[in-house]
Amino acid sequence: MQTFLDWSFCFLERAHRCRDFEALWALYLEVIQPLDLIYASYAYLPFPNPKIDLADQQIWKDNFPAVWSERYDDMGFFEHDVSVSHCKSNGEALRWSEIEKWAKQGRLTEAQAKVHQEAVQHGLGLGLTIPLPVGSNTGMAGMSLAFGPNTSERQADSVLQSTQLLLEAVTRYFHASAPTFLNQLYGQKLTDKQKQCLILLAKGYINKEVAYELGISEKTVEIRAREVRQKLKCQTVANCVAKAIALGLIEI
Repeated sequence: MQTFLDWSFCFLERAHRCRDFEALWALYLEVIQPLDLIYASYAYLPFPNPKIDLADQQIWKDNFPAVWSERYDDMGFFEHDVSVSHCKSNGEALRWSEIEKWAKQGRLTEAQAKVHQEAVQHGLGLGLTIPLPVGSNTGMAGMSLAFGPNTSERQADSVLQSTQLLLEAVTRYFHASAPTFLNQLYGQKLTDKQKQCLILLAKGYINKEVAYELGISEKTVEIRAREVRQKLKCQTVANCVAKAIALGLIEI
């Protein structure tokens, strides 16, 4: 029977052969599954801008139950999730059993307690959140891992007691590899001409000034800006700029 150490080495050996983010994500889920960690949520928000829709800035990937994910988004739980605020502090890994203790001790705000209570009701009461490093003082990144609904608190504690340090190491390796794949994914979609327009727009140029600088028509600038919005799946140019900077596609 393979141990988690074996699975970890397997991950490190196979990760560098992954050709895209989806393959890396699938490999990560495969490695943690033997621990009965069947749900994972990865968030990467290096340069948060409060004026821009959160969905257009962060890189988010998860396999949590659809009912919970929809509820989480609709209710804006991200702003009050203790796991998220913990990731912003970039501290040590946080076991969710600690959040339960804080709730019983009355140390959570009403909004935080509501998020935790609903997570438990959806069978997501036991797990671990691992803060991950980012390249800015205001950014955040983290991986939240949840045990299956049939796992007891005693079983979860036993698993984490024996594997947590190794699990954190594997997760940090995943995080270190992920931006490269995401950069490639979106970078391949943008042409050099589209990037030129986006960089100038990011610097505050209006369409007329961009057209003059690049020797093209304003109509062409509008077309390229629209293409960038479509490719980066953002509603505004400002959102495109935030996402492109976060992915390392442009520098200003």
